Amino acid sequence: MNDGLLRQRRNLILANLVMLLICLANVKIEKFSILGVTFSFVENYKLAYQFLWAIWFYFLYRYFVYFLEDAPPVLKRYWNQELEKVVNPIIKQIVYKEHSRLNDACLYSYVFVKERNWVYNGQKTVSKLNESNGKTEDFTENISMPIKRSSVFLYEVYGAIKFLVLTPVVTDYIFALAFSGVVLVTSLLVTWSGSLVVLLT
Repeated sequence: MNDGLLRQRRNLILANLVMLLICLANVKIEKFSILGVTFSFVENYKLAYQFLWAIWFYFLYRYFVYFLEDAPPVLKRYWNQELEKVVNPIIKQIVYKEHSRLNDACLYSYVFVKERNWVYNGQKTVSKLNESNGKTEDFTENISMPIKRSSVFLYEVYGAIKFLVLTPVVTDYIFALAFSGVVLVTSLLVTWSGSLVVLLT
């Protein structure tokens, strides 16, 4: 995570905490001071909440812009990494049930199999009679074997759960956005004078 995204993440989390606290405590803002200047919102309290929501949406927008620049390739790499840890051994077991003397240098890769429409491509050693000298010799043979998606689906689900729950990259990148969603939904469900429903009606 680069410094810019880290800074925007911190700002968004702080903005979320402030908005959630104000929402749950049903705070009514009547006065607001900045650099010794006091603003009164007694007659127009909606303006204070509109100002806070504007700041919140600004931090959300800033984080989202940095997120799109930095996060997708990192999240994809960790996603594939977690899925391969879980699914690759299962693919290997499936292939070994049909073939023997396989070349394990050919990867039993979940990513590769998925990219090839669930077909495993590898090699195995076969023994054939050399008719010229009458001896049995070993040859390398290419194999192509379909893998049923259903046979690895549950392992995909397990790998996805591991990615979401046990991978630090999720909390690094996704937590701030998920927290923002919680704040937004909470503000809509709770009876609060600063709710977007109230402010927009």
